[in-house]
Amino acid sequence: MYRYKTDLNLDLTLSSGQCFRWKKINGSWHGVVRGFEEFVYREGKYLVFENSEEVIFNNIFYEYFDFSTDYGKILKTLSNDENVQNYVEKNGKLAILRQESFETLISFIISACNNIPRIMKIIDNLCKNFGENNAFPSPEKLASLTVEDLSVIRAGFRADYIINAAKAVASKEIDLEYLEKSDTETVRKELMKLKGVGRKVADCTLLYGFHRLEVAPVDRHINRIFERLYPNGLPECFEEYAGVAQQYLFVEESGVWTAS
Repeated sequence: MYRYKTDLNLDLTLSSGQCFRWKKINGSWHGVVRGFEEFVYREGKYLVFENSEEVIFNNIFYEYFDFSTDYGKILKTLSNDENVQNYVEKNGKLAILRQESFETLISFIISACNNIPRIMKIIDNLCKNFGENNAFPSPEKLASLTVEDLSVIRAGFRADYIINAAKAVASKEIDLEYLEKSDTETVRKELMKLKGVGRKVADCTLLYGFHRLEVAPVDRHINRIFERLYPNGLPECFEEYAGVAQQYLFVEESGVWTAS
């Protein structure tokens, strides 16, 4: 067990639509990160990582929950906008998780024309059937499968997209390690070469899988929020951290999370 002092709003962060492998069970969040199963809950000023010793926390969860980023500075900048300031004051601090790029890419391919409970079910089935010890399957494993193999996860038309993306990553046609070092527009263009990856899926992968905080994924729902709140364009304070601002606007305006 490891305890880490932080003011991160765990419920807000894990239920904000950026990840799909966490479930709240009896007051504790259960998830699998990089193959490690964990239960996390708040105890006063601390987050308790039930299965972790200090070395595991430092090697996996310190990075995953992005504890090294100064969100105080980011939120101070974004709070120049009244809407975000109000949402931060109401809900507290969320983080943009540092998820693995391949898992994020496949997860948001699955998210197309889908809802969060069904996305979570498909990903859970994918990991149980094809992951090692319930970890997210490797590109090589998914690349070896057929659409018929994936019928068990009930992903529908997305099964072909999953296999296509896995083959491209496994063969280095889409080199995720190289893209980690590339500029944002290059990454976006490369990802959008894949079947089933449009601007929204590419931008979700950029924000949640490559931690490009300046990227704000926009779909019809987010676009309506932006048009209503910012008819004259987004505030200048959003530029560097548009992804964080978008996350606050999404969770508040969509109602996916409600403070208890």
